[in-house]
Amino acid sequence: MQRFPRSAFLLVVVALTIAAPAAPGTALVAAQRSLGDATILASAPGHGRVVAVADARVVLDPTTGPVRGAPAPAADPSGDRYNAGLAGSAVGQLFGTEDGQDGACTATVVASQSGSVLATAGHCVFLDGQWAQDIEFIPGRDGRRAPYGRWKVDSVAVDQRWAKGQDWSHDVAFLRLAPQDGKTIAAVTGAQGISFSLPADQPPVTLLGYPGEEPFDGTTLRRCSAPAAATDDPAGARSWGMACEMTAGFSGGPVLTDFDPAAGAGYVIGVGSHYRLSSNDRWSARLDDDALALYRSMDSAGPA
Repeated sequence: MQRFPRSAFLLVVVALTIAAPAAPGTALVAAQRSLGDATILASAPGHGRVVAVADARVVLDPTTGPVRGAPAPAADPSGDRYNAGLAGSAVGQLFGTEDGQDGACTATVVASQSGSVLATAGHCVFLDGQWAQDIEFIPGRDGRRAPYGRWKVDSVAVDQRWAKGQDWSHDVAFLRLAPQDGKTIAAVTGAQGISFSLPADQPPVTLLGYPGEEPFDGTTLRRCSAPAAATDDPAGARSWGMACEMTAGFSGGPVLTDFDPAAGAGYVIGVGSHYRLSSNDRWSARLDDDALALYRSMDSAGPA
């Protein structure tokens, strides 16, 4: 199992926990461009354009339609198995190779004009100066089943404050998937809603992920539901903090608000990032205006 160094706060990076090896694929060949505060990676010239952020709050509905009047999640830090509705198709495992080792995170298909955008954690694709290679997404993984196939990543965007300084406030990445048989990923799996720059008012949230360390095995989607507090965590980040017992491998998993547990649909407001060994506290990077710029870069990265 791949190990990462602990910080002075006994924080463990939850990136690329070893799981079932992904099928061999083509290494991601990236061309890097710096655009303001964003570092954009794209697979071909002309990709990776950042669109200026004009509005303070952007909300896109899930492809199943707006979520209205959804019940507030009960406090449930247990990490119970869960794959209802849209959650069981649009959330999946992200596999890659880092420093010669296979590993896995969690990622989510989010609403976009292109229908090709994934949200995950920055450290799932870039860590300690190295880019993950052979990145592949398996939506809706359930045990050995890959009911919606395996999808290749062709473009990646991370914030340079993560890439250069490992700033946990910016531990966010957006990825673009290549189409299959003329269809985008969202056309096959649906897409969760997404919301940026949500006010810090401790909303009830649901965290979904594929934890891979005991007592979990990394092969099934799990859920925690609890209030989220927008606080400075021990890593010095602006993040959503919540109680959850999921282990390494939940990184990149969606933090959803206005979540309808029957439909499995809600609005992604953050992505799983890191945790502390001595407690069941879990912290997730918030989707702010900087994340919106990254998102738009992938949604406008060229024809799908």
